[in-house]
Amino acid sequence: MIIKVVRGREPGALCRYVLAPRKQKEPERSQIERSGVVSPVILCSTMPGSTTEQLAHNLHLLAKLNPNVEKIVAHYSVSLHPKEAKQVGRSQIAAISEMMLSELGHGMCPYFGVEHHDAEQKHWHLVASTVAYDGSWVNNSFERYRIRTLEEQLAQRFQLLTSRERAAQRKKHLTTGEYRQKARTGEVLPKEKLWNALDDCIEQGISIERFVLSLRVRYPEISVQFREEGSQKVGISFGIDGAAFAGRRLGKAYSLRGLRAHYGIETVKAESLDRVLALSPKQCQELYADLQSGSAQAQKAAGFDL
Repeated sequence: MIIKVVRGREPGALCRYVLAPRKQKEPERSQIERSGVVSPVILCSTMPGSTTEQLAHNLHLLAKLNPNVEKIVAHYSVSLHPKEAKQVGRSQIAAISEMMLSELGHGMCPYFGVEHHDAEQKHWHLVASTVAYDGSWVNNSFERYRIRTLEEQLAQRFQLLTSRERAAQRKKHLTTGEYRQKARTGEVLPKEKLWNALDDCIEQGISIERFVLSLRVRYPEISVQFREEGSQKVGISFGIDGAAFAGRRLGKAYSLRGLRAHYGIETVKAESLDRVLALSPKQCQELYADLQSGSAQAQKAAGFDL
């Protein structure tokens, strides 16, 4: 099994991604599209809510117990070896999820899980609050190391196959010249600054417009440009400290295609993206503040659909 995690600030975008009808089989897909009720596809849950909006709203409410926490939700994806697709059923997924989240510190946090059926590999997604019912924060120090250890523990406990194979396209590497420069100067290189900033702004299921807006507000020193073919944006690049890198040079997960494939980050409307790119720094901050406060009416009035 393989466990991956991304923390974020946007429960709404994450819930919409995880509970998207297109990720389900029929007849559940049609039922969700018709009624908006997602309860039938939720495998495990410790929180109230039967619609995407209700679940996201409840996560927002709990986050208010600790206003100091910025990334208020954790998104875990769990993938099994192809040979285990049939032997692991709904009840075992729920048991694996409960043990996993408890070990990672979410024992006193609301969460829910849902299986996706849009890929050959059996996998499911867990959305968990990073703020507990008592207002405490779920510490993510050394989280990825702890997850590697937990994969082994869960595999032994539930008699699953283990896999150390990680997604190569998401790995980040410095060139030989960059390693030498870093050793010589001891400085943080432009590529490393970009990795840190992009990882901080990437969230599962947000739009490319929202991603660019977050990057412009949180890291104004970074420039974002798109390569176009005709009327279509087909590439993305980032610049800092006088250096510029195409997204794919930072790692395939940072290309326009990679952001879509790995994180579900897609364009809502081409005109909205162009407007975000044309905003002044002050306008970006104002729109970002409206979005953070949940002022959908304000962004609609401004002509955005993010």
